[in-house]
Amino acid sequence: MNIRPMEYVNRERINRSKQLIFLEPEQKIQDISMRSGFEHPSYFCTVFKRLEGMTPEQFKKSHGFGI
Repeated sequence: MNIRPMEYVNRERINRSKQLIFLEPEQKIQDISMRSGFEHPSYFCTVFKRLEGMTPEQFKKSHGFGI
C-alpha cells in the first residue's frame, strides 16, 4: 500500500466520518469526530482537511447539509 499504518487508520476514520455525515447530517462535527475514532475534534478537522481538501463543515455544506 506504500503508506504508513497511521495514515491508513486516519484514512479509514475519515471515510467513516463521511459515512456518518451522510447518515446523520444533524450530528455535530465534534460528535462525528469522536464516533470516527478521533480523540480531539481539532485533530480530526486537520486530518480531514489534509485528506479531503476542505473542512468537515465545508464538506457538509458542499453536499447540501446545513450546519
